[in-house]
This record gives sequence, C-alpha cells and structure tokens, in this order.
Amino acid sequence: MIFEGKFIQGERNGKGKEYFFNGTTKFFGDYFHGREWTGEGYDIEGKKIYTLNDGKGIINESIKRFLKNKIIFIEYKYEYLNGGKNGRGKKIIDNKLSFEGNFFNGKKNGKGIEYDNQERKLFEGEYFYDEKLKGKEFIKGRLEYEGTYFFGTKWNGKGDDENGNIIYELNNGTGKVRQYKDGELIFDGEYFEGKKNGHGKKYYSNGNLKFEGEYFEGKKWDGKYYLYDNNEVKELLYVKGEIIYEELKI
Repeated sequence: MIFEGKFIQGERNGKGKEYFFNGTTKFFGDYFHGREWTGEGYDIEGKKIYTLNDGKGIINESIKRFLKNKIIFIEYKYEYLNGGKNGRGKKIIDNKLSFEGNFFNGKKNGKGIEYDNQERKLFEGEYFYDEKLKGKEFIKGRLEYEGTYFFGTKWNGKGDDENGNIIYELNNGTGKVRQYKDGELIFDGEYFEGKKNGHGKKYYSNGNLKFEGEYFEGKKWDGKYYLYDNNEVKELLYVKGEIIYEELKI
C-alpha cells in the first residue's frame, strides 16, 4: 500500500489518502491515531465499498474467486468499528448466506453461525480468530456433534447419527470418530489427540472403500488403498507409510 498525508507522532492523523499497488484509491479522508476515521473506502477496481463517520460505518465488499473451475462471488457485510472490521457481519456466497456473526479485524470472533449451500446450519457456536472454540455441528440440518474444539479440531464432545449410533466420542481429541461430508460417510475409525491414529476406514464420496488399515499421526500407515476405474480395481499396499506394491484386481 502507498500512503500520502499527515503524520503526528509516527501515526497517520488528519487528511490522507491510501492507494493500492496498482494506483487506485483505497481510502480518502481523515485518519485518527493511525485508523481510517471519516471518509470513503474503495475496492481495487475503484468501487466505493464504505463510508465512515467518526470511525463507524458499514463495509460492503465483493470478491470474485475460482473454485473447481467455477466462478463464485463472495460478499461481506461488516460493521466498521474502532478502526477495523469489527462487530456484526455476514458472508454471502452466490447470493446465499454462508455465515453471520461477530468479527474482529475481519476474522470470525465470538458467536456465529455457518450455513451450507442450502442455508441450513452447519455450525453454531463460538470462534476465536476464525477457529471454532465450542458449539454444535450439523449434517443436513441434524445435530452431529456438540462439544469443544482445539485449534479448530473436535476435542471434547459427543455426537450421534439419526439411528442413535455414536459417531463422535472424544476426550482430549482421543476416541472413535465417524466423519461425514455433505451427508456421506468419509471416515470411520480411531483418533488420538485430534489425528487419525489406529485402525480406520476411508471412503470415496460414492461409498466405495478408499483405504482400510492403520493410521499413524493422521497418515495412512499400514493397510490397503483402492483405486477404481470402471470394472478394474487397483490395490496399493501401504507399509509404514510407504507404498510397496500395486496389484490389479478385475
């Protein structure tokens, strides 16, 4: 970033202007103790995204991203308080609500709710700088897990499937786990201190077995890995984390 304006005691104070590296204006107005205070802010394409008055305002920010060969549009709507993206806010992906809750310096911080692409709850609880601290996770709107997290990893808590079978029973990141993605089982096995350790099975999204064997510190260690190609199945053998042979099964 490039800045031109007044400094008092080493901080931006008074009139000033900040530019992106491509030369377009990022902010123009008054600064107070190094913070944007009263004025207008713009995105890198020159679109005005917020107006501040005495350090307060609402930021409407749009971002274009490529994901799986598809363009998605992400919108953020933040409160601007105390010189940053602080307070209540929302994240919207392709016109669907993805997150609503509290932010601090643009990070999820405090209470919030995440949603899937059908706007059903994925998580409801508390965050610290984008990491989950404690709360509830859901699959297709059904409660999957309730408990605490350690650096975003499920740590102390429990969860059942729709038939009452235990899918999470963790104590300090250790116990039995059944992981789902988009409602499909992707892993069934044992965890130790937040990582796959011990016997486990990993599945493809179509339900085919991907790996069965022993894990060590989250890595496939001893077991068989399967690759499917029409009517052919390739079997790879893992020994101490290394592939030692391939066998083709018809």
